[in-house]
Amino acid sequence: PLAQDVARALETGLTDLNAIDRRTDVFSLGVVLYEILSGHRPYLLAEGALPDIVKAVCEEDPAPPSEKVGSAGAVQASGDPPGGVDPLQVAKARHTTSTRLRRQLKGDLDAIVMKALRKEPHRRYGSVELLYQDIQHFLGGLPVEAREETAGIG
Repeated sequence: PLAQDVARALETGLTDLNAIDRRTDVFSLGVVLYEILSGHRPYLLAEGALPDIVKAVCEEDPAPPSEKVGSAGAVQASGDPPGGVDPLQVAKARHTTSTRLRRQLKGDLDAIVMKALRKEPHRRYGSVELLYQDIQHFLGGLPVEAREETAGIG
């Protein structure tokens, strides 16, 4: 439901409703993946207010997941609602430290998630299968498509 609300909000913010396609599913999965990896939502969302969700999703860029687990202060600074998950708790649940978890997320995983969450549908993965392939490449220690796109950006 939250991922679906966010995806619906993003796509309703578009003027061309024909743009709603399989990349909407990619966006929804990006939201879920973000939450699984960081323990946080990618956007600060008001409780159930669709106009606020549309505004947040269409106008704000989420921090990469690695930044959400960076420090205890990241909970409030990142815009999570009060009672957000402490980065130390997220790391502990993964049997690691917040520093190690941040290092594990930084790079390929951040790039994969952020590509799935791009505001412009044509810049996201073209399908769920392509997102899946990039995750499989990461797990296999192979280069991921999401990083190749940012390799030349300084």
